[in-house]
Amino acid sequence: MPAIPERVALTLKRRSLILEIVLAPLTMAALFLFAYGKFLHGDKSIATFQDNTYFYLPLFSHISRSFAHGDYPYWINTLMGGLPLFDNPNFSLIYPFYFFHSGLYTNPATAILQLHYVAFLHLFIAYVNCYVLLRILRVAIVPALLGASIFVFSPNMFGYAVWIAIIAAYSWFPLVIAGVVLILENRRPRIGILLGSLSLSLLILATPAQALIHAVYFMAVLFGFSAIQRWKANQQKTLLVATRNLLLMGALTLLFSAPVLVPVLVDMKNMIRFAGVDAPAIGYGRLSYHATLNGQLDLRNLAGTLLPYAVPSLIGNCFVGIGAVFLALFASFRARSHWIVPPFMLVTLYALLSSTGSHLGLSLINYCLPLLNKFREPDRHLFVFVFGISVLAAFGFGYLVEVLSSSYRKLLDLKHLAVVVTTFGLLIFSVRSGLPYIGLASKTAFLLGSGFALLPLVLLPFIKGRGRQAVAAVVVFLIIFAGFLYPKNVLTLPDGDYFSAQNLASHRVLEELARLEDVSHYRIMFADEERREQKWAMNATYYDLRTFYLYCNIVPYQQFEEMYLSQIKASPYSLLLGAKYYLCSGCERPPLDGYVLNREINGYKLYVNDQALPRYSVVTKILGAYESSEEFLARVNAGYDFRNEAYVPQSELPELQAWLGKPESRAAYQIKEEYSSLNRVRLRVDTDAPAILLLNEYFNPAWQASVNGKRVAPVKLNLNQIGVLIEKGSNVVEFEYRPLLYIWFLRIQQVAMVILFVSGLVLAFRYFQRARHIPGE
Repeated sequence: MPAIPERVALTLKRRSLILEIVLAPLTMAALFLFAYGKFLHGDKSIATFQDNTYFYLPLFSHISRSFAHGDYPYWINTLMGGLPLFDNPNFSLIYPFYFFHSGLYTNPATAILQLHYVAFLHLFIAYVNCYVLLRILRVAIVPALLGASIFVFSPNMFGYAVWIAIIAAYSWFPLVIAGVVLILENRRPRIGILLGSLSLSLLILATPAQALIHAVYFMAVLFGFSAIQRWKANQQKTLLVATRNLLLMGALTLLFSAPVLVPVLVDMKNMIRFAGVDAPAIGYGRLSYHATLNGQLDLRNLAGTLLPYAVPSLIGNCFVGIGAVFLALFASFRARSHWIVPPFMLVTLYALLSSTGSHLGLSLINYCLPLLNKFREPDRHLFVFVFGISVLAAFGFGYLVEVLSSSYRKLLDLKHLAVVVTTFGLLIFSVRSGLPYIGLASKTAFLLGSGFALLPLVLLPFIKGRGRQAVAAVVVFLIIFAGFLYPKNVLTLPDGDYFSAQNLASHRVLEELARLEDVSHYRIMFADEERREQKWAMNATYYDLRTFYLYCNIVPYQQFEEMYLSQIKASPYSLLLGAKYYLCSGCERPPLDGYVLNREINGYKLYVNDQALPRYSVVTKILGAYESSEEFLARVNAGYDFRNEAYVPQSELPELQAWLGKPESRAAYQIKEEYSSLNRVRLRVDTDAPAILLLNEYFNPAWQASVNGKRVAPVKLNLNQIGVLIEKGSNVVEFEYRPLLYIWFLRIQQVAMVILFVSGLVLAFRYFQRARHIPGE
């Protein structure tokens, strides 16, 4: 048993830990509400940004409604002929904090508010995670609060909250670094493995994109510095253990995130990524060098790091404030006592300079590095800069308090004066930059306030005990408050694009279209002089209306080419794909013959063509084969009876012609839909001759089929439609959208999560058992 003084110390330590666990989240919650509380009530929403209105919210609504109906949203049937979602690189279906299973996002009006709160929830998650990281780095409580506050209250993080997938992924970034640090220091490596793998998995599940790339490179730099340190200290065995544990963390991460990461990586070869006016990237190809300079900062813009200037910002903001930079410079004096400081300083500086793109030449280096050349906007690297400055400021504040707590004499050393001179030099550069000032207080007031924020620290040599912590807390609040002077705005709902007159008119028209009796068996084409058809298509998702378009950047290239680039509006190909309805504004008639005016809906004309192919039909004759999509489209434009006839790929021609034979007359058939949901369709088909049942959805390997209970392989018809062979007589045919690779990885993930949960329980039990007997635990 420990001695009595040790037991007393152990009891006090346990109580202080419990007190911190209780009070730290409450303090952070209070600061968070102080900073962002004005945005968390009333009719404000950060989700009124265009990408939310016309991309995330419609897809989130479809996913949420599918789960509510008992369907798994592997795909969405309303966009571009049917688009896979399980391999979407923009977000994943299984990230828990999108709350897809909770009944949110059911309609566009409420979804805007709900996504707003989900975004701010992730800001708070980032706040807590950054605090945890700093405490794991052995930073004291008050400096840890300072660093986490600088991080999450920065304009950069606030700007990221506009894109839910970006803020969701980056909110777990600090916890990933925390797990890696525990592993590299060989300090509670089991906790590090579990913490690192779980947080990195959540980052990937949110979106396997830029945040993952930044995490990989950040971890590589930390490992490199740690390896050099271990090698110099002749600790090769410890280095091998840390390397093994990192690999184990990576393996667990792969298990947890495989349902997202593997399909994205496998299917990326078939994707196209647009780059504005620059050439798009297809497959694994990288963007052009010019495309990676979008929104780069010039050197003068770096003055916005210290003062609240209007700096160009596509997706990143460099402002952290004078106090944060000043304290971060003091962190350099922790470099010898804490190995983590040098790599943080290196990565932080490199990220800031990378935001300048080609002006300093770092864009050429980044363009040659794998994955980093996927970034279109150099200012995306400002996340790493703001994160690094926040951590370094916490170290610097702790060092400054420690020095001032003894006397002023140490502070007057040349090395400390060099920091003051450097800060003044940067400040002069910032003041003389000529950038437009946008702070909520005057520039003079901001400069004076930033300077006076540190003044209470001069009282530290005259104060003892907990009074020093109180003074430090006051200084922390003043430094944080200076950061609040950077303007942050959230639009009210009426000011957002959802509540624009044109968008509301679109929803009223779509709601009327959804009442058409047979609309679910056909597709709709849109033509509007004031709005792009992509936005109409995304709005149509709320009403389960099937279209050819979508509003998205990364999409399957071949599908995009066939459904969008084929001039579908003016081609009989649209009728083959089921475009019975044509809605337009300001048009006399559709560009394709055969459409008849049906009605007007709120000033929009609805045309109907009864020759369009429905969702289910029967093919009784194969006309021939095609070698390419261009050849097939030429045959469609030449005309044929696609309601009964079809063209097939050359490889399928012999088998299908042999199956159908040479019918002397057109076969008679009857189709009855017995069951239909998002992923499954069951049909009863009666035919007086062998035939091919056609499902008018875009062909994807995820489609499975069975005839009379026997699994059969679907065949491709008419370039991208789905067919199965049926015999003469009565047949029960089932189609099911079932991506087997994704489903298997989901099962593996579930097993891995059970193992993780059990391991966590065992680890916690052993820890508390040991803590009862070991002083200091």
